[in-house]
Amino acid sequence: RCRAVAERLTTLSCGLSLALLAPLLPWPPQGFRAPALALVGVTLSCCHPALTALVVSAALAAGVGGFAWQLGVCNLPQGALLDIGMSAHAILLALLQVLFIAVFVFVPGVAGPESLIFGLVPALGAVLLAVGLGGLAPAWRGLSAS
Repeated sequence: RCRAVAERLTTLSCGLSLALLAPLLPWPPQGFRAPALALVGVTLSCCHPALTALVVSAALAAGVGGFAWQLGVCNLPQGALLDIGMSAHAILLALLQVLFIAVFVFVPGVAGPESLIFGLVPALGAVLLAVGLGGLAPAWRGLSAS
């Protein structure tokens, strides 16, 4: 009876998660980044389940990239990367974005409603919980949205 309402609310909250990418983008201006990305994410998520998987994959990849950065993966010796003006963090985030979107949206057998419902959405919930706790208790030095 309430399944349709629960599915629509889940789709909307998955779309809102695109706002996690706001600190990574230089445009739109600072006060408009998160609301603009949230609006784009909700619009895309409401169009088709494949676009919901795309939005959730992008947000999840940003969260995993942030956790890897917190663990010090990006502090490895970079050598030639510094010569061309790139950092390991930017390359890691871009690689994770491409990998997550490719696997969870385009790979047959992996992409589909089952992976969205039983894999991506619970993982996104865990990332959002960790980001929320990091913002509530900064003394724990957790991952924050900024």
